[in-house]
Amino acid sequence: MSRIGVFDSGVGGLTVLKSLAENFPQHDFIYLADTARLPYGTKSSSTIASYLKRNVEFLKSFQVEGVIVACNTASTVLIQSDLNFDLPVFNVIEPGAEAALQASQNKKIGVLGTRATVLSQAYVKALKNIDPTVEVHQMAAPLLVPLVEEGWVEDPLTSMVVYRYTQPLLDAGVDTLILGCTHYPVLKSSFQRVAASKAQLVDSPLALRKNVHGRFPELSKTSEGEKGMIRIYCTDLTPHLEQLINYLISPLSSQPIQKVDI
Repeated sequence: MSRIGVFDSGVGGLTVLKSLAENFPQHDFIYLADTARLPYGTKSSSTIASYLKRNVEFLKSFQVEGVIVACNTASTVLIQSDLNFDLPVFNVIEPGAEAALQASQNKKIGVLGTRATVLSQAYVKALKNIDPTVEVHQMAAPLLVPLVEEGWVEDPLTSMVVYRYTQPLLDAGVDTLILGCTHYPVLKSSFQRVAASKAQLVDSPLALRKNVHGRFPELSKTSEGEKGMIRIYCTDLTPHLEQLINYLISPLSSQPIQKVDI
């Protein structure tokens, strides 16, 4: 049985955790939500790098075999740094770029992300490394993470904000839209209402699953009756946040959510 660590600045990375746990239910997952330092998207690269190091070291204390940096903002810092953690550490940028290029017909790809992700040009670089002819249009969407963290997933105001951020990319002719933050797939119904008829939506979990499975082929090995365990830790925890976490991972369940100081 493998044990995999996953972390994000908040609850958005639960979209990645849920995807992995549903596909590899016999394995253990340790999830860290760095909610005390949320959001990462407004922080400097050096500050995010320090958070990244602390979070990976925390997950390593559980003897995980690999760590998934579910946070797009932290992933941009990871792929631009020379950090070495002595175990496999996966980012969500490169798998998302690969999936978008496979989906696009006109090679016009839109990217929605935090300000830090957009300013880093991480998706632009990843896309052009694969295909230099691709045309990339970006839009920073700083209001979306707080809306998810507040639990306003189906609120009409959230749909209006999604429209304001997404429409300029659609007007630019993109046929594929990367949801470049793990919080954004939580709002997938809003994105589908706005963009589904005009652009394909791409988020990280599917492509990331393939990367993780390629590194850990034993994930596909199952034992009848054996079921893995999910543990969730938060650097800040409120009753509202606990309720939101349980909502987002449903119908899966975890051990009691714990607050940790790292």
